[in-house]
Amino acid sequence: LYSSAASDVYKRQVQGDPSSVTALRSRAKLHSDNEDYDSSIADWSLLIAMQPKDITLRYSRAYDCAQAADVWAKQAIEDYTYVLAADDVPQDKYESSLNSLAWLLVTGPIELRDPTRAMVLAREANELSPDTDYIQNTLAWALYRCGEFEESRELLLDNVSRATNNQKGVDW
Repeated sequence: LYSSAASDVYKRQVQGDPSSVTALRSRAKLHSDNEDYDSSIADWSLLIAMQPKDITLRYSRAYDCAQAADVWAKQAIEDYTYVLAADDVPQDKYESSLNSLAWLLVTGPIELRDPTRAMVLAREANELSPDTDYIQNTLAWALYRCGEFEESRELLLDNVSRATNNQKGVDW
C-alpha cells in the first residue's frame, strides 16, 4: 500500500540532499510498488543522470516504462536494449530483459513493433529458460507475428497443457 508517510520522508530527504542516491532509489521503488509509474520513471531518470552506467537503474526504469502507458514504450525499448548490450548484467535481469523487450516489440505500439527482432530475442530467452511459461508465451506470439503459425500453435498448446487451472486462459 502507498505510504504517504514514507513518501513524505523520502521527499524531505531528497529536498535536503537532491543527490541522495539512497533516498531517490527508495522513493522510486515506493512509487513503482504503488504503480505511480510517472513518478518512479522521473526518479529513475534522475538516478541514471547521476549514475549513467548503473545497469540496475536502467533495468528498473525499463520495467516501469513497460508497465506504464504506451507513451513510455520507446524508453522501455531503449533501456532494455542498453541493459542487454552491457557486459555485467546479472543472469536473471538478462533473461527478463530479453523477454520483456521481445514482448514490447510484439505487443507494443504498432510503430515500435519489430516481430523479427522479437523472435530472435524470445528464442534466446527460451534457450536460457526453456520451461518458463511466460517466456514460451512471448516466443509463441513473436512466431505468430512472423507468420510461423504452426510453431506458435505448438508452443501455446504446450503451455496450456502444463498450466494449472488458475493459469489457463491468461494469454492463450
